[in-house]
Amino acid sequence: MGTQLSALKVARTEAIERGGFAHIETAEASVLRQEEKRGNEKNREPSAFQVCSRLVRGSIHKDYDVSCRVVGQGASGLLYAARSRLTGRECCVKFFQKAGACRPSRTAILKIRNEVNVRVRVDHPNIARLIEIYEDEKQLALVLEYCPGGDLFSHLCDRGRFPEQTARVIVQQMLAVLCYLHAHDVVHRDLRLEKWVLATQHDGSGFPFLAGPVKLVDLGNATVWSNKSKKMDVACGALAYASPDMLVGRYTQACDLWSLGVIAYRLLSGHSPFHGRQQALVSQILSGAYTTNTLGWKGVSKEARDFVERLMDVDPVRRMTVNEALNHVWIASLESKNDVPLSLDFLTAVEKFARCSKLRRANLTMMAYSVTSEAAGGLDKLFFAFCKSPKATLGLDEFISAMKTQFPFLDIGQVVRLFQAMDSSCENEISYNDFLAVMLKPQLEKEEFLLLHTLRKWDADHSGFISLDDLRVLLGDRYSNDALEDMMHDCDINGDGHIDFDEFIEAVRNEDDFESDSRDGYADFLASPAAGRRVAIDKELKW
Repeated sequence: MGTQLSALKVARTEAIERGGFAHIETAEASVLRQEEKRGNEKNREPSAFQVCSRLVRGSIHKDYDVSCRVVGQGASGLLYAARSRLTGRECCVKFFQKAGACRPSRTAILKIRNEVNVRVRVDHPNIARLIEIYEDEKQLALVLEYCPGGDLFSHLCDRGRFPEQTARVIVQQMLAVLCYLHAHDVVHRDLRLEKWVLATQHDGSGFPFLAGPVKLVDLGNATVWSNKSKKMDVACGALAYASPDMLVGRYTQACDLWSLGVIAYRLLSGHSPFHGRQQALVSQILSGAYTTNTLGWKGVSKEARDFVERLMDVDPVRRMTVNEALNHVWIASLESKNDVPLSLDFLTAVEKFARCSKLRRANLTMMAYSVTSEAAGGLDKLFFAFCKSPKATLGLDEFISAMKTQFPFLDIGQVVRLFQAMDSSCENEISYNDFLAVMLKPQLEKEEFLLLHTLRKWDADHSGFISLDDLRVLLGDRYSNDALEDMMHDCDINGDGHIDFDEFIEAVRNEDDFESDSRDGYADFLASPAAGRRVAIDKELKW
């Protein structure tokens, strides 16, 4: 069955003799240290804007009421229910201790840094959003989108198994997320039913999963894998979902496809493909000892069985890739619900956004990170109608094709100008957050407390104004120094060398729409110990 499969069979006995999966996990610390020294670190790091636009220096408790109620558990910690004091919206918070008795080990610090780096990079409608990061002397807190619909494992336990059509819709959404992650060099490494939740709450009757999206909520074991010449060797996640190549210790992003196959198997049949204690599980996984002919598979189509079997191929070379899985007849035959025609309102919104100043566009992009599924409404469907690419971002050629298809009267020069305006990362691609910043511009700029809260992230040194150095911190990797000086000159109306509160409001929103008493709100914010934000993760963490 090929050289790779032969190696897996040979390694089966060795893995069991070493203590199976648990033993493999003990190598994690040394491997993480090796990963830190690899030559692809530049590609692993997020941009300054991605980090600083969501980073607040100070205690999270000034801006959020955090309860003791646990709403989830990820690979790196518990998730607690919380509510924003600014907007009243529900969210969840994950804490990482930096000091005291719970001070993390060096290995834990590397994992935390890795999770934050991955979190700030990913931007997909079916991934729970990272809203903000708070840091003080004792802890780091990630504020995440709260999805109240419950995780798929709990729903499967309640219902036994899912109808095939429901399972197919769910798996299609999971594949869309995997396609996005793999296209951006992110490997999840820990996919399982508990990691996927329903974005919205339901009444508990019937199968409501077709009405709303499922979202991936945990990225604790995800990693950026940009050096494809070196295979990964850190075993992580749940053994029941781990691929044979992960157990052997030489794996690629194909490990995620195996895990997705296990998820599909469980959704369709109601039970796990493998059973027994640890050593028995390792043996079954390495040999691919599962079947799709049990009673639980009665009534399941041959296309669904073939889909699962091609994902759960022991040989990672033969295993379907994410693109092959998307094109499999079981998935490809699903009728798309995202074929929403774009109206002239969309074009008007893009043109208005393009006419905004660079500072105003950057501020809108920053504010859009706070938008949850509930606040976005049906914009995820509109985004997918606009973005046909399975990787959920648009390059210039894809943008031109989409715009010319919908609006043939536009010339190429106009389309390129619109693309450059929407491309907030200056990496020649448009993301979901870029799309939200454009479409929600009127609503975002009416949320005064959100606008004021965003100003705190620009004001790095808690001085009450934005300096040229502040602009360099957030935008220095996107614009030249001359462009930043021009931006400062355009916004600095009184010519005193910095952007004060009134000048900021003038720059990012129509002054006539702004309530005068909001300035007092900013004074309260400036008095907060949570005001300000870090320059970069690695430079200022005091661990």
